[in-house]
Amino acid sequence: MSEYTDQVDSCNAICPYCEEEYQVEAEDYSENSRIEQCDSCGMKYHIHQEFTVDTRTTPDCEINDKKHDLKWTETRSGEAYFCEVCGVCKLPKEVLCEYCGTVEDVHHSASCPNNFKKPQTRRSK
Repeated sequence: MSEYTDQVDSCNAICPYCEEEYQVEAEDYSENSRIEQCDSCGMKYHIHQEFTVDTRTTPDCEINDKKHDLKWTETRSGEAYFCEVCGVCKLPKEVLCEYCGTVEDVHHSASCPNNFKKPQTRRSK
């Protein structure tokens, strides 16, 4: 085992000799190796940054020309609809009846095929 070892940190550069840390300026980031000198101990060392990319994908029924399968639920901050397919959350004022075009919490006629009625909560006796 060597006396000094590589140092890796997600925020700071660490001198491999004295372990002094410093924040690398963004304009100095480079995947190419370069030589730097420690301000604390005066020793020189190789340094380069390694970059990673995280990729997130999110499902959405609407962008696939499908209708959300919205189910009403109570949350800590009120009421909301959640799609059981893609997980999208919509507030009641964002859900329009496709038949009549009115906001969800407005009364719908019995002929409205997309009547988003809130489920009745049962009261314990």
